[in-house]
Amino acid sequence: MAKSVFPSCSVAFSCYPGSEKDPSVVSVALPEINLCPDKPQLAGLRLTIFFGSLGRAAEAVKRREWQVIEVRVAEETVNLQTCQMDISALRHIANARPIRLGAGSVRIDESACPFVVYEVSYYKAVRDGETELEIDTAAQICTIGGENFSQAVFRKK
Repeated sequence: MAKSVFPSCSVAFSCYPGSEKDPSVVSVALPEINLCPDKPQLAGLRLTIFFGSLGRAAEAVKRREWQVIEVRVAEETVNLQTCQMDISALRHIANARPIRLGAGSVRIDESACPFVVYEVSYYKAVRDGETELEIDTAAQICTIGGENFSQAVFRKK
């Protein structure tokens, strides 16, 4: 993506845990990467999927094996040079397995939003066909915005 294009907001998304679209997914918390020089950490990569019902979340944890999870996002973007609005295709791809089930929380005027936390061994973010982020813990690869962070993140002791 050109540096003059700025993501504005997500317009729509779909989540594909395994190979099929799951319409009960209400939101997804994508992996976080700690790049603090003192404590770089990729060993604990997590992805959290929030479901519309506890029953559906419970079904998701029954598949204990590693699986590909793909989140497809239509994201509104703004070209900062022309002020034109456009839509970008953003794909988040993870190799993950479920490790925790949460029943959610109870609040007035909100659903409980049960969730499943997944351990992630591989994660890639692709915008309009260009890789923005790629992390492979087994191969010790960490590339962010085309820059190689592998040595800093996977320091040998």
